Amino acid sequence: MSKPQPKQLSNLPLIIGGLLVVALLGFAFWRMTKRNEAPAPVTQAAPAVQQPVAADEEAAKALVTRISVADLQTRLANNQVTLIDVRDADSYLQSHIPGAMHIPLARIDGEIPYLPKDKPIVTYCT
Repeated sequence: MSKPQPKQLSNLPLIIGGLLVVALLGFAFWRMTKRNEAPAPVTQAAPAVQQPVAADEEAAKALVTRISVADLQTRLANNQVTLIDVRDADSYLQSHIPGAMHIPLARIDGEIPYLPKDKPIVTYCT
């Protein structure tokens, strides 16, 4: 009596698995490069007297500015800005500026596509 011959395994699952790995790596690389693209420059409709924020990089100084409380109150009254509170939920619930949207700083990147684009955005923390 002869022994039964074992069936040969097909290479098809191995090939499909390799293609899936390559596709997933390509997708991950594509997503990583899309995140690292530079955002569009921020422009302001009506510049006011503004003071640059102290920052480590000169580029950040050019993009991030501070406005006075009085200027913010005027702009809010005239509906000229979108105000975002970037503090945690407990701080926001405890006290916040009326009319401010609440988007915690950890989530702000994911919310950028949904923010209004027709007026400047002012954020505040503490």
